[in-house]
Amino acid sequence: MNPIMIEKKSNKEKKASSVALGFFDGVHAGHRAVIGAAVKAAGDELVPAVFTFNLSHNEKAPESKSGFSSIMTEADKEKMIYSLGVKYIFAPDFSDFKDMSGREFFEKILLEEMNAKALSCGEDFRFGKNAECGAGELKKLCEEYSVKLQVIPKVKLNGEDVSSTRIRQAVLNGDMPLAQKLLTKPFTIDFKVISGRKLGRRINAPTINQAFDDGFLIPQFGVYATVTEIDGKFYPSVTNVGVKPTVGSDRVLAETYIIGFDGDLYEKNIPVSFIEKLRGEIKFESIDALKAQIHSDSLKAQKIVGDFIQNTIYNDNTL
Repeated sequence: MNPIMIEKKSNKEKKASSVALGFFDGVHAGHRAVIGAAVKAAGDELVPAVFTFNLSHNEKAPESKSGFSSIMTEADKEKMIYSLGVKYIFAPDFSDFKDMSGREFFEKILLEEMNAKALSCGEDFRFGKNAECGAGELKKLCEEYSVKLQVIPKVKLNGEDVSSTRIRQAVLNGDMPLAQKLLTKPFTIDFKVISGRKLGRRINAPTINQAFDDGFLIPQFGVYATVTEIDGKFYPSVTNVGVKPTVGSDRVLAETYIIGFDGDLYEKNIPVSFIEKLRGEIKFESIDALKAQIHSDSLKAQKIVGDFIQNTIYNDNTL
């Protein structure tokens, strides 16, 4: 059955639904538990759905004390949520409902717009103006309107809560194996390929350049073993994140050498998944020295990525 996609601002079908509630930035292991509970509760009678929202980078999430950096693009977030068995997503802008009281949000959004008969949320879910309400208030409203509610405990990894904050810190530290465990998938960028200086072609190591979207999480500067997806095929690759100190750059870029591929990818959105950090950025004394290092990095990356492809989720061609 194809996903039921609705307008971003309204659910016109009014079909009874089982709704997972949350921002779901990253769709990490904890988020998956909340969404999975809603999908399971839907059974054959309800449509499994997600309420989430769009947030500009100068706004704060209800549970946040500061701004945020995106862990994945909105398109990837939507794709990942649908892959978990969800049939429709209701995702208004945060500004459209942030001034509603908790009761108003429950009645207008969850009951009227989504026709929710069952809800699931994390134990730290907040709603209502200034995040005035939590799971306790939600439970009372559900009892009043005979809506089923599941409050999902936090998922833990190595004794600590799985959280978007923890994922961001792992990426900022260049700890991609930890980020992958928390996300249950590799940290991935999926940006348009832009024109570069074409130096890579002159040293027999053609690369693609991708600029980070405003507000997107930028990994610790350095060189990473990565996997690049092109037309459904996965290639081992080496990605430098930073300002390319040897040749210079006026902005932060992800520059990726795709091993075994030589083609025109300009203006295409190309997913690059980060597996492991190889080293920090280095300013080389010559282009020949840079060329030799790229060769060395490529050999290491092929070994790391080869093992990764052999032993992980790439076996079923999913990210």
